[in-house]
Amino acid sequence: MDVVVCGAGPVGLMLSCELALADISVVVLEKRLENSVVPRANGIVGQPVRLLELRGLLAGFSAGRYAGPVPSYPFGDVLMDLSLIPDVRLPALLIPQPELEGCWPIGPSSSERPSGAATR
Repeated sequence: MDVVVCGAGPVGLMLSCELALADISVVVLEKRLENSVVPRANGIVGQPVRLLELRGLLAGFSAGRYAGPVPSYPFGDVLMDLSLIPDVRLPALLIPQPELEGCWPIGPSSSERPSGAATR
């Protein structure tokens, strides 16, 4: 094993996939045994959307959901009007985090998980 990724949310899973594509051995540790039903995010914005598209995964994640440029984006409590900036097309995929986590092809089975941690 070359890398241990802590957390099997969208960032941890995408990172582990990218590392695996580079022939780096990865173990993902997650304390939750099942996907959360509580959303902590309502979508993905920017480069991660482009990365999903590059890897051929965007269609599977975006089925029935909005995936495309957004005219504005909240940055803290400030709503940035992106239409005021020429040639800016900020891509977004609007999907609640529990649904996003459910789209990932994940394994191994629970019998292979180390005690106290879930490997997904």
